[in-house]
Amino acid sequence: MYGSLSDHIANGCIVVGDAIPGWQDVAFEDVRLRVTEDDREIVSVVGCHPFDNPFLPAVMGINRLRRGPGVKAGDVVNTNSSTGICPAGPGTVIRASYEGLGEVTATFAVSS
Repeated sequence: MYGSLSDHIANGCIVVGDAIPGWQDVAFEDVRLRVTEDDREIVSVVGCHPFDNPFLPAVMGINRLRRGPGVKAGDVVNTNSSTGICPAGPGTVIRASYEGLGEVTATFAVSS
């Protein structure tokens, strides 16, 4: 069932950051996203969501989930990738900075 909601979304990973107070007032279509691998910029875009506001498809998805398993506090709902797939080398630090909102980082381990 969840696969039918994804609309063929591709994500290499999801990193969850801190809550954003007042997120309802953010003009997401104007937010710059910059992604770096260590110190090398790999993505720089403005208004990167296909629907401008990533919460519009979230409302539809959550309403659909209410007919089945539902949604509870702490669940992560993802409506699309902001950048597409960006290959990253093992051990490098990936940083996504949303201008005016904050940033998240991830380091991918070497698989054994």
